[in-house]
Amino acid sequence: MSKLQRPPGFWEGVSSPFVAMSFLSKDPGTWPAALVPTVLFALIGALGMAAGAHWLTPLLVDLTGLADPAGTWAQIGNWLVTALSLLLSATAGVLLGFVLTPPLSAPALEHLVGVQESALGVPPRGKLSMIAEVWCGLKAQVFALAFAMPILAGLWVLEFFVPPLAVLTVPLKVLIISLALAWNLFDYPLTLRGVSPADRIGFIGQHKSAVIGFGLAFATLFWIPCFGVLMLPVGAVAATRLVWRMLVAAPQELPELPRPTTLHLGAMTPEPDIHAPAKSDVGR
Repeated sequence: MSKLQRPPGFWEGVSSPFVAMSFLSKDPGTWPAALVPTVLFALIGALGMAAGAHWLTPLLVDLTGLADPAGTWAQIGNWLVTALSLLLSATAGVLLGFVLTPPLSAPALEHLVGVQESALGVPPRGKLSMIAEVWCGLKAQVFALAFAMPILAGLWVLEFFVPPLAVLTVPLKVLIISLALAWNLFDYPLTLRGVSPADRIGFIGQHKSAVIGFGLAFATLFWIPCFGVLMLPVGAVAATRLVWRMLVAAPQELPELPRPTTLHLGAMTPEPDIHAPAKSDVGR
């Protein structure tokens, strides 16, 4: 197999986030869409805290008999109950933000997918409604959770009752999380092109080395607090580029999909200028 036909491997998957960051940083036109997940996450968290301050705090104060504190200790108790209420509300808002931000950000993320595909010379896809885009994002998230959560729960139970097995269960948990993240992020370029879940499973299985590297890279980044949200735009762009590299290297796979015209297979480097006319790789 020649170098230009070589499919992406493990290290290309690992390096894909940095390539995506470079791509986004060089195109200011992508920045508003890339900020959407962060803004949504902050908004949902703020609304959660506001809801707690408005409804939960008065309820807890009434239940504890501290609604009208008299004396120093009662005032301290009122303050502690109020602080606890706000902490619970903020935690609930953050958790809700983690759940709702990916599907609500789907239109913005899929815009970024389109920008990356255009830079690669991929023919434009048909437009979807905003509801359809959100639904696609929600389905991918639910599928990933349905796959990962039972396995992770089983491994946790096994590790709890047989602690020495942690040397096996911990790497397995990392692998499952990595595959679930990869599946979720690969949804953006593949589902928008009408690729069925069964075809996606087969396609990902053919490129498991790159997929595992990709998933491990994002699993590592997602452990940083709130990076699971901040990195969504990077993940969508990285998955898009990696998917089209796989397709160029394997013409027999998903033949119904078009192939990029300006993607260089020799290295995962972004185009020098995504707005400049692209040179064809034909004949090189």
